Amino acid sequence: MIEPDYHIRDMPFKKSHKLRNQAIYRLITLIGFGVRCMPRKIALYMGIFLGNLVYYLVKKRRQIALKNLRMTLGKEKGDKEIKKIAISSFQNMGKLLVEFLNIPKYDLLYLQKLIRIDGMENFQKAMENGKGVIGVSWHFGNWELIFQIISSLNYPSAAIVQPFKHKGLEEMVTSYREKRGGKIIKRRSATRETLRFLRDGSLVIFMSDQNAGEAGIFVDLFGIPASSPRGPVLFALRTGAALLNMVDIRQKDDSHVLKISQPLELEISGNMEEDVRINTSKLMKMLEEIVREYPEQWLWMHNRWKTQPLEKIKE
Repeated sequence: MIEPDYHIRDMPFKKSHKLRNQAIYRLITLIGFGVRCMPRKIALYMGIFLGNLVYYLVKKRRQIALKNLRMTLGKEKGDKEIKKIAISSFQNMGKLLVEFLNIPKYDLLYLQKLIRIDGMENFQKAMENGKGVIGVSWHFGNWELIFQIISSLNYPSAAIVQPFKHKGLEEMVTSYREKRGGKIIKRRSATRETLRFLRDGSLVIFMSDQNAGEAGIFVDLFGIPASSPRGPVLFALRTGAALLNMVDIRQKDDSHVLKISQPLELEISGNMEEDVRINTSKLMKMLEEIVREYPEQWLWMHNRWKTQPLEKIKE
């Protein structure tokens, strides 16, 4: 394999990027050790502090969050409320981090106490069809707990993820995610592995709310064209697997409710591209509904509308 011929001026950037990843890994390792020594209530306060810190120090992510909120909710909410939602969203991410780093401490009894499942009968019935289940989820509440509780209940499950660039961080996060027996599918091998898991009758979780770039399909989200992943609907149409919305909602006392919908009724016309578009649009409407209800629990710092249709860019 021929290595790319990087220009000499690119080298300092690559070196600094590597150093930054190493620093992040060491910091997260240190935070993880600290929060596992704390009572949960104190650890969550630490999460709020970390969320506030990132909001005020990481200008780029703060600006993206505020821009997204003004673009989507600006006609309904004033600037003061927009900023409050943005800060709360960062705080939720801080809480998610400390909860995730506490996963080695959780046993099934604790998880069942922490997470109430609403709609378990929908999931159990869908699993009975033998064709597998596609769980569509969002970066909302504490999405990491969905995989933990389902895996803990001994249901065969897998989740598709984007790997981290830092090897140590990747190994640590994967070991936490797979602790309850579920398996992680790396995005680069997602098609083959997803088909295998669905054929075996497993649940496969897709995170379907992030920008899908040029490979995505454009459907409206908050009335704005958003490049959205084709995968969930495409796999459902091709395999016959049931497609369920699975969303974690943080409660005021920091317990969680996992809501599992009934299977999405897919519209099938025979035109695959149109069917993917129509049914993906249904999924984005479901996302918009839950975000409107609990706006502080979504990942607003992600540049969701970064990719736009060519005709809109030309305008």
